[in-house]
Amino acid sequence: MYQLSINHQGRSVTTTDHPDHDDAHRSLISYVIAADYYLRPLSTDTDTVRYELLALADPDRRAARPQHTGHATISAVTSPATTAAADVDYAARQAHEWISHHESTWKFGTAGSRGSRYPLAVLNTAQAEAQYLLGAGTLWPEAAQMATSNVVAAPGRDQLESLRWHAVEHTGAHRSPSALSAAVQAGLPEHLDTHQTMTLTWWYALLSWGVTAS
Repeated sequence: MYQLSINHQGRSVTTTDHPDHDDAHRSLISYVIAADYYLRPLSTDTDTVRYELLALADPDRRAARPQHTGHATISAVTSPATTAAADVDYAARQAHEWISHHESTWKFGTAGSRGSRYPLAVLNTAQAEAQYLLGAGTLWPEAAQMATSNVVAAPGRDQLESLRWHAVEHTGAHRSPSALSAAVQAGLPEHLDTHQTMTLTWWYALLSWGVTAS
């Protein structure tokens, strides 16, 4: 999705959405032709193209050069759904890698083994929460630290219970990052920010692992 914004003499003239860059550019050209302007490209970046709008000099006036009359911008627009999917994909890969790396520690390690205490604590808690021995969301603060290194607000208790049920019902989603991502996105609540989305993905991955851990 791309957005075309046209500004004339400091005032917004039009802002329109387009399926791709070419469609937005065609719309801009139509506007320029109708207004008898021409374009001068300005600095651009990966997702944004900028133009200066110039009016041809009036032969009845003293001005010999084209006159600045406004700006036009074509920019890529990322939908919230696209952003959330990317966040889930990234967190799913990270969580899957961490679980895979530490699963053998959980199976064969001891609390006294070097570097094993933390993963054992996390995975034991994941198993207990997945089996309803602990309240929904018990592992959320730790999942937030693993996902974002921040304190992240959790959804409400009822929503956490619903999400735990979803994770348990879709047990085995941790077996591949793509399967985990698909399962999380299927149950992803609306209006979560990036940190909440990534934390939820880690939490979901840990619970999904905990369902079948033995």
